[in-house]
Amino acid sequence: MASFNKVILMGNLTRDPEIKTLPSGVKVCTLGLAVSEVWKDKDGNNQERVCFVDIDVWNRGTTGRLADLCAQYLAKGRPVLVEGKLEQHEWTSKTGEKRTKLSVRADTVKFVGSRPQDAQAGTAPLSGTAAPSPQPATFAAPPPAVPQPGPAAPATGVTDADEDIPF
Repeated sequence: MASFNKVILMGNLTRDPEIKTLPSGVKVCTLGLAVSEVWKDKDGNNQERVCFVDIDVWNRGTTGRLADLCAQYLAKGRPVLVEGKLEQHEWTSKTGEKRTKLSVRADTVKFVGSRPQDAQAGTAPLSGTAAPSPQPATFAAPPPAVPQPGPAAPATGVTDADEDIPF
């Protein structure tokens, strides 16, 4: 059976990030995200539905700092774009009930918009330069290891430049 697990969400944080260090030394940052949908009902009135999603951001690998960066630079109300995978957690409550919950394990977190002025004065900019970058800051988990190249493939008439064309 084929399957595909990819989630892309954009919304505002419902609370300040919470970072925890596991006994193994790995850090995880938990974010609460509100994603809203607005539409007009049959009478022409605006209606809104909000979906609240828990996001888990992990530090991965030896250089993974995604959880640390989220905890350092994000705060309640900030807009973010999250790309990741759905995960289902199962546990038994203290009363013996089986419980389940869906959350998103983030692979990428993009900071949307600029930082508030008071935050800019007290911390170094994300880009490492004196002026803030107009582009949103993007922090992603390190890519998986790339296999070492093997013997050269036979010539097919396709150049590297042809592979960069998106159509």
